[in-house]
Amino acid sequence: MSSGKPKAPVADGPVARSVMIRGTSGQGLTARRPASISKPSSVASVASIPVIHHDDNSTSSWNVNELPIVPPYFPLERTHVKVEKANGKDVAQRLVDSMRDASIAAVYSSEKAMASAETSDNVRFDVRLFQESATEESIVVEMQKRSGSCFGFHDAARALLPAALGIESDSKPSGRRHANLKSDDGPNIDRLEEALDLSRSLLAKDRLDANLLGMESLVHLTSTSSPEAKIYISRRILSGDDGITDVLMQFIEEEFDDDEDDDEKADESHQAIMQRHSLCVLGNCLDTLDNDQELSGVMVKNDWIGDQLLKSLIKTVSDASMKPHDAYEGARGLNAMFRSSPRLKSKAKPLGLKQATITALNEGLLRHALLASETETLMKQIQSETEN
Repeated sequence: MSSGKPKAPVADGPVARSVMIRGTSGQGLTARRPASISKPSSVASVASIPVIHHDDNSTSSWNVNELPIVPPYFPLERTHVKVEKANGKDVAQRLVDSMRDASIAAVYSSEKAMASAETSDNVRFDVRLFQESATEESIVVEMQKRSGSCFGFHDAARALLPAALGIESDSKPSGRRHANLKSDDGPNIDRLEEALDLSRSLLAKDRLDANLLGMESLVHLTSTSSPEAKIYISRRILSGDDGITDVLMQFIEEEFDDDEDDDEKADESHQAIMQRHSLCVLGNCLDTLDNDQELSGVMVKNDWIGDQLLKSLIKTVSDASMKPHDAYEGARGLNAMFRSSPRLKSKAKPLGLKQATITALNEGLLRHALLASETETLMKQIQSETEN
C-alpha cells in the first residue's frame, strides 16, 4: 500500500473520433504552418540566368572562347543535345554553317555563347552553348523558342541539333506552309475570288489578328502549287483594282521609330511581320508573272510597279544587315522586274542599287544562303547593264 494522499478521481469525457470542418463563422481547426526551408547557398537559382538581348557586341560570326557551365538544377529544354568530347568553337561553327544553309537569320553573342535566330516564317528562338561541368569536355546545345509557330520551331530543331552533333541531316525548315487550290479542271475561279474577297475584308478590319490572317491568306494564295491559280491571283493583285496593292505598299513603306514604349514595340512587331508578308506577296506575284512572260505588259499598265515599288525594294535590300529575310524578298522582286523590263536598271542606278546589292550579298554570304543566291543573280544583271 502506497503512502501519501490519494489522487483525485478524473471524470470520464468524450473522446474525439472524427473532426467536423466548420465554415468561416465556426471555430475550426488551425493548420500548422510548416517550418520554412532555406535554400542552400550552393544551389544556383534559375532566375539568376539572364535573359539575353541583342547588344552592340553581337555580330554575324560566332567566336566562342569560354562556355558557361550548366548551373545546378537548371532545367534544360527538351530540345537540347549533348556533344561528347567536343570543342566549343567547332560546335558553334557547325551551327553557323547550318543556319546559313537553311537561311535562318541569326545574331551571335560570342561573350554569352548565344545565338538569337529567326526563320522566314517569323519563328524566333535562342541557341545556347554550355559546358556540362568543369571536369567534362562535353558541350550542351540548347534551343529555346521565344515566339512563333511550334511546328516551325521543331522543324528548325530537327535541322540544327543533328548539325551540332556533326550529323548530316536531310531535314530542312519547311518555312511557309502553302495552300493548294489546284483542281483537275484548272483553277476554280469562284473559289479564288471568294478567297480574295475574304482577304480584302480581313485587311479592312481594325483588329490586328484579322489583318494578319488576311495577309497570311494572300501569302498562301500567291504560293499555291497550281500555276494557273498563281497567275490569276497575281494578275488580280498587281492590277490594283481592289485596293490590295495599296495595303501592301503601305506596309512595305512603313518606317519604325526606335524610341518607343512597350505598347508601341508590340505594335511594331506586328507591323514588321505584316511588312515581310507584304514583300513576300509582291515577290510571288512579280516572279509568277515574269515566269509567264506577262510582267512587262502589267508594268506598262501600272506605273507604280516601275517607280514607287522600285525605290521601296532597293531600300529593303539595303537594310539586309537588319532584315535579311525582307532583303531576300526584295531582291527576288527586283530580279523579276529587271528580267521583264531591262530599262528599269538605268532608273535604279541613281537610287543606290549597286551598293545596296553589294551590302546584301556580303550579308547573305555570311548568314543567309537564299539572300546570297538572289543577290548574286541581281549583281549579274547590274554588271550586264554596265557592259552594255
